[in-house]
Amino acid sequence: MEEVCTSFFLGDCADSTNIQVKCRLVLGTAYRTSGPDTPLVETGSELTRPVYMCASTTKATIKSVSFPFNQSRGSGLDTRSVTLMKDKQYASKADIPIWGIETTSMTLSAIDPLWGLIDPDSPDIVNITMIQSPRLYVPAVSSTIRHSTLDLDGGNSYASGATDPAVIWNSAYAT
Repeated sequence: MEEVCTSFFLGDCADSTNIQVKCRLVLGTAYRTSGPDTPLVETGSELTRPVYMCASTTKATIKSVSFPFNQSRGSGLDTRSVTLMKDKQYASKADIPIWGIETTSMTLSAIDPLWGLIDPDSPDIVNITMIQSPRLYVPAVSSTIRHSTLDLDGGNSYASGATDPAVIWNSAYAT
């Protein structure tokens, strides 16, 4: 069922053609369908529980953030607070970021594709798919299918930026 939602398998190419999606059935809170409307469940009470199908992905964006410096509050990061956060506005199409996704001839079982921002002044880069867009839906990685979670990963990922979105969704949906 889950592979039908994600639409990719470990044998598929590790590149920009597969977007990381995590799917799971989620049970809602049970509620009474008969008897008095109280939080207590009595013998013979009829309950129902909704089931939801959720599909989740991660979208990388660039934000404009303001966190003013107030020297009277000290000098550490704990003295800062975010006062404004909004989507970055671009003056022209040329200012929109270019995202790069590693393009390999390898499968998701062999490698997790790296992704990130590309310098617009860079010459053409071999084995990188470039996408100019204000946002990027992150590519699929093997962790999506292998179900590794934050507990199993242990924080030892060689490329946490590439794999952590999938690992975080796995942890959120862990049963």
